[in-house]
Amino acid sequence: MGKKKRSYSREERMIQVKTQFAIWIQNGQKEWRTTYELCEALDLARSSKFQAILNEMVGDGVLVRRQIERPGRWTGYEYTLTPGTFQRPRRTISLRLGGKQVDQLELFS
Repeated sequence: MGKKKRSYSREERMIQVKTQFAIWIQNGQKEWRTTYELCEALDLARSSKFQAILNEMVGDGVLVRRQIERPGRWTGYEYTLTPGTFQRPRRTISLRLGGKQVDQLELFS
């Protein structure tokens, strides 16, 4: 028998979508993703309910949507987080001299 999956609320799904985009951005992967790629990452079947959640997030200003042309197929959409929603984390390095911290440098990855 297959593994049981938990049903998540709309708010929980929205948090999962934002978190997944943040993970992709943090790992330096492409920022624009299709509905299919989001469903694969979240282990979901593509559905009209999930599409409605994405459309609601676009309406709320959390996501940005753009149209993409697929040769020989229908027009699709790609999504990304609204600029300023998530900033790539900065890595800091402590500088020690004689066992005491004297300064701290920020690295941008």
